[in-house]
Amino acid sequence: NFYINNKVVTNDIKSIEKAVKDLRSQIKFLEFDSHQYQLRMAEIKRLNRIVYEHNQALSATRYNLFTLKGLANAFNKYWPMIMGTIGTIVGTITGIKRTVEAYAELEDKMSDVMKTTGLTREQVGWLNEEFKKIDTRSTKNELFELARVAGKLGITSREEVLGFVKASDKIVIALKKDLGGSAEEAVNVIGKLVEVFELREKFGIEEALIRVGSAINVLGMSSAANEQHIVSFTKRAAGVGKTSEITIPNILGIAAASDALALSTEVASTAYTQLMGRIAKDTATFATIAGMKLEDFIEIYDKDANEAMLKVLEGLNKNADGFRGLANAMDGASMDGEKAISVISTLANKVDFVRQQQELATIAFDEGTSLIEEFNIKNENAQAILEKQRKNLRNIVEELGQSLTPAYIESTKATAWFLNILRELIPWFFRNISSILSLVSAIVAYRTAISVTHLLQKQFTASLIFGKGVVLLFAAAYYKLTGDIKKAAAAMRLFNIISKGSFWGILAGTIAAVASALTVYISFKKKAT
Repeated sequence: NFYINNKVVTNDIKSIEKAVKDLRSQIKFLEFDSHQYQLRMAEIKRLNRIVYEHNQALSATRYNLFTLKGLANAFNKYWPMIMGTIGTIVGTITGIKRTVEAYAELEDKMSDVMKTTGLTREQVGWLNEEFKKIDTRSTKNELFELARVAGKLGITSREEVLGFVKASDKIVIALKKDLGGSAEEAVNVIGKLVEVFELREKFGIEEALIRVGSAINVLGMSSAANEQHIVSFTKRAAGVGKTSEITIPNILGIAAASDALALSTEVASTAYTQLMGRIAKDTATFATIAGMKLEDFIEIYDKDANEAMLKVLEGLNKNADGFRGLANAMDGASMDGEKAISVISTLANKVDFVRQQQELATIAFDEGTSLIEEFNIKNENAQAILEKQRKNLRNIVEELGQSLTPAYIESTKATAWFLNILRELIPWFFRNISSILSLVSAIVAYRTAISVTHLLQKQFTASLIFGKGVVLLFAAAYYKLTGDIKKAAAAMRLFNIISKGSFWGILAGTIAAVASALTVYISFKKKAT
């Protein structure tokens, strides 16, 4: 028991909380510095401490994981934290997986370059570092794809591969849409043209590609010609152009003129190659068509076969019999003569336009700046800046992936080990499901039995208290009847101590009140008698 202001307070939570409430009501009317105020505040703190310890113990009991309620409370409290932790772990694993896969993809590209170029891993690693220094919106994977194309073209020196990639990247960025989205294929074709016309030996691979790309870019801007068709025409006519010692700018020019004049690329290129072949074979006939002496025409042809071809086109317009001679000359061609004559006639009617396109291509080729200017524009716009930032982030991811790859491989092994355990554990679980359920049932029954036993013990204790209270009440009644007031009072005090604050105490108190009333009644009855 507790004694507050000389009053007994039963040692149970309900009574203590009531005592705290009474004390708080009392201190409202006391001065802060009074002795009574200090005493009551000390009592409040002492009783609050008891209530706090009780609540802590109750909380610990509530979260006992061996009870369903405890499991439910633990689930509600810890489930968000558990799921958050799992989410963090899964996110981390997914991030690591992505970084490793990014590096693995880069490694795959590097392996392709090693295969086509014959470079060692160290040399390809050098290329990787050099690619980081290039100011471009293209990713390293795209640059390595261009390096693979370089190897397919027979470029095996790491410096030349780097030069090829730098120039090809400019072609891709500046002309990708103009080349129909297949810029890598176009780069492959242009690279072959550089080899066919032996420009690599004269200018170096990087400068040669930039010069050809500049000529294509200028021709595409100056007329309705499509860059993709220009490249396709030049590819078809490259053989005869090289044989006739015609420069690549001149072939690019006539290709642009043909496409701008709405001539089919396939038909126009075939007609051109057939025309150049016929001029070389039947020089006299074409000298007549050009309206020139044979000696003069041969001299021009030996110096510049392209100029001789232009003279033939000009002669067709001046000489009324020129088309008849052309028809006779082209009659033995392997292609349909009418289609060839139609193409050549169209070019003849626009020979000045053909000259203009060839001059533009030659100037752009000699300067070699148009491609770079176009590249700079498309490499510095808002979209390019965003792509560069993404590329820089990807570079970091790839480097991180390189560092994490060994650990990830080991974790993959651990995952495989864990899955093997699950593969064995799950069948074992189903094989022993009946035993497991029996064990769980036994544990639940055991916990239930403990709970029931505890409840019965509480009820038994309450019954003992009730019984003791009844005995004390009868004792008090007996002593009152016999006139021993002191013993009766002592019995009542003991009864109050054991019964106050409980259901059984209330019941016993009621019985006590009835017993007291009967005692008084019997006492008065004796006196009256």
